[in-house]
Amino acid sequence: MSRVTLNKESSAYYYHPTYRKNKQENEVYYKIPLHLEYLGPAGRRIRPNVSYGVNLHAPVFTATTSLTVGTKVKLYKGLHFGVAGDFDFTSSDFFLIPSKMRDYSLLGGVYLDF
Repeated sequence: MSRVTLNKESSAYYYHPTYRKNKQENEVYYKIPLHLEYLGPAGRRIRPNVSYGVNLHAPVFTATTSLTVGTKVKLYKGLHFGVAGDFDFTSSDFFLIPSKMRDYSLLGGVYLDF
């Protein structure tokens, strides 16, 4: 049975099938980001954002370095559209210095202000 799980820390869905012995088995992985983020000034129509930090992966309990670059565009009062690229790297000896790209993601969403 397939499962899709919501990671509450990053509000993202993760589904990762694995394959063993010629049959598909599903496992759920969690990606927990611990980042410092810069978000452009409030009140502007376009707000760039950049974050850098560490992603913790469970249940395998590994850590990777991550860079996220994106922007939010105001469409209407309290309604924004955002797009971002997330680049995940394996770390060198010091965990904040990336050594090799592990994976990347393109993220998009609609944001509502209440």
